[in-house]
Amino acid sequence: MAFPSNSIKRDPEILKKFFGSERALPFWVADTDFPSPGPVLEAIQKRKDIGIFGYEVFPGSLKESYCHWFHKRHGTLIDPGEVVNAKGVMTNIAMAIELFSKPDEGVIIQPPVYMAFRQTISNVNRRVANNPLKLVNGRYEIDYEDLEIRASDPNNSIFLLCSPHNPVGRAWSHDELKRIIEICHAHGVFVISDEIHADLIYHNQNFQSVYDLEGIDRTGLMISYSPVKTFNLMSISDGFAVIPDPAKRQQFEKYLEKLHLNQANAFSVVASEAAFEHGGDYVDEVMRKVEENRDEVYQLLKRDVPFVHSVRQEGTYLLWLDFRGVGQDQKLLQQRLAEEAKVAMIPGKWFGEQGDGFFRMNIACDKTMLQEAWANIINMLKLHYPAP
Repeated sequence: MAFPSNSIKRDPEILKKFFGSERALPFWVADTDFPSPGPVLEAIQKRKDIGIFGYEVFPGSLKESYCHWFHKRHGTLIDPGEVVNAKGVMTNIAMAIELFSKPDEGVIIQPPVYMAFRQTISNVNRRVANNPLKLVNGRYEIDYEDLEIRASDPNNSIFLLCSPHNPVGRAWSHDELKRIIEICHAHGVFVISDEIHADLIYHNQNFQSVYDLEGIDRTGLMISYSPVKTFNLMSISDGFAVIPDPAKRQQFEKYLEKLHLNQANAFSVVASEAAFEHGGDYVDEVMRKVEENRDEVYQLLKRDVPFVHSVRQEGTYLLWLDFRGVGQDQKLLQQRLAEEAKVAMIPGKWFGEQGDGFFRMNIACDKTMLQEAWANIINMLKLHYPAP
């Protein structure tokens, strides 16, 4: 399979910088090795053939297609009037934090969590307020008592939710989400939900959007979503912000205009609409492959290195691997994984101190490459870390 020459996760200089080996197999960046859906490629080709790429506005059909997709896929009825055509998920989140909080106020996050959350909060001169998840019998749970403490602190004004959660793979249930919202809203904490992995759910799980919770005040929340993870469109697609509060929505739209971020990208528009209209079977097939890869890894761990475990995933195409049973320094283990096993995975500490001893592995890839990687990992582990 051919890959772009400037692919971040395969770039030799970047691999050398972060992992010490320019030849390491790339399982770190969260994009897939699967081509985008055929109808998306056809739509992009058709738009390219027009040959004119002047300034464009967002068509009204784009919001409608997003809302229709969420209804068809998840049963969630989003009001198109509450949707803003926006940029990428983290751009939307950064803008919202700046608009809906004050400098030095706290933003609550649930580590171990996507490292860009912490970076973004710092970049906009806000303070991280940690509400760490609890690992209970191989499954992460929310510490509601601690959340109550964080939310009741008047210096904390926003809760940043990762749903489904990256990297631990939880697809939060209706009851879990409702309790989060109730605690936050009781203390005037605005909730921003990152739902970029919403579509990447295993067959025996369901995605629950915060938008679809009964009895809550939607004006106290915002959703940031983009189809980029679902359809492997990271380099061309934009996203959406769902902001039910009219005043906040107007603020957000004016900020987009101020930063000149309110113009459409021609390829993003046609790619997103084609994906939403024709991409259902594609997503099912992607998750079938990912689930096969997940089960393959589970079997290898159980058979060959039972002292390494994987937290059982409910969503995303990312494995959260527990190497604490190895009993060695993570930095040395990371070095051996990259230089000896030739595998690049993200060390858990990138997601916060709570990730120490873990690694995140992207398994949206060819099974042959995955098997090669795990053969290398298992050989390295058996060489340096005999089973206890």
